Amino acid sequence: MIDSMAAIRVTFFQECEEQLADLESGLVAFAEGTADPDTLNAVFRSVHSIKGGAGAFQLTDLVTFAHGFETVLDEIRSTRLEPRPEIVRTMLHAADVLADLVRVARDGAPIGPGWRDVLADLDGIANPGSVSGTPADDPEQGDFVPIAIQIPLDGVDTWPCSPDEVRVLLQPRPTLFARGHDPLPVLRELALLGDVRPVCDLSRRRCCVTHERGGSRGGSACLSGRP
Repeated sequence: MIDSMAAIRVTFFQECEEQLADLESGLVAFAEGTADPDTLNAVFRSVHSIKGGAGAFQLTDLVTFAHGFETVLDEIRSTRLEPRPEIVRTMLHAADVLADLVRVARDGAPIGPGWRDVLADLDGIANPGSVSGTPADDPEQGDFVPIAIQIPLDGVDTWPCSPDEVRVLLQPRPTLFARGHDPLPVLRELALLGDVRPVCDLSRRRCCVTHERGGSRGGSACLSGRP
């Protein structure tokens, strides 16, 4: 398990570099006036994905900053906030800080308190008059504490599979992509465990992922796509 988690952590930071590149290119498009709704959604997904992965590894500073960044982007997506030039400049600075926090978390190096000033700037944009940009300020977010869960298989809709297979049913809700969620990281993490064959079953409106695991008993679980 330790080796598996270490491999997942390495993969997370590799994907962070990709997300940061997408974030930078999207914000540059905003600065140049060439951004469109797809650009905004891509930028939001980049920050949201980094926040989600950081939460899984309890990287508190990274989660806190990404949450503040994400809140500004969500305000823009909902049209409650206009991406004025000064706001775009703040977000470009925030992207640099986010990159620093990712690399500090990866390398275990210390970072100065300056990132909190940028977080305060983001929070002031999203919530004028507030003084804190922590996730706990959002009543819907609450204190983010990742937990391990056990998925019961009794009574779950199952498909026949051989003893060396595990089948996972992923049934996302229609709001999955609209809210910036991305199912691909789930498939990538499953691929670290063995051979994965994704199968899209349109008749059932589900995505069936088969994971072959030698020498283990097969099973299936329906994972809700609820954000």
